[in-house]
Amino acid sequence: MRNIWEQILWFIWLVFLQIILFNHINLAYVVNPFVYIYLVIVFPTRQSHLASVVIAFLLGLFVDAFSNTWGIHTIATTFMGYIQPLLFRLMAKPEQLDKSRPSLAFMHEDFIKYAVVMVLFHHFLLFSIEALDFSLTLWVIAKTIVSSILTFLFVYVFEKIRK
Repeated sequence: MRNIWEQILWFIWLVFLQIILFNHINLAYVVNPFVYIYLVIVFPTRQSHLASVVIAFLLGLFVDAFSNTWGIHTIATTFMGYIQPLLFRLMAKPEQLDKSRPSLAFMHEDFIKYAVVMVLFHHFLLFSIEALDFSLTLWVIAKTIVSSILTFLFVYVFEKIRK
């Protein structure tokens, strides 16, 4: 039961931080950290795949609702929730698959690789939908890389705090 309440608190806290603080960080129209995706990255792998997708959908929906972004966060985060358990099984070592959630504490460098890939997938999809123009491909790639670096740093800090 503690795990459910912890997830709910993290959900509320991350949506609040994203809306109040991180939505207002936009350096040179390229750097946008999206810290709310931390919850999807560390979503318990023993939960059903459907639960992962639904939580990701709701997380994106809340961020969209308070950010006036018309579904781009919902789409990118739902996709992230869909690939999360698959990517975790693909990137984790066999002995790490038994753990309740992906974490830096037991996965070490595998968590870093996993989190970076998750952040890159999310950001690339989000910025591609935002641009909706092939002529902006280099802008999308640049924005994805730079924003992913900053987002990953926050994911790493949150993971250290949560440890």
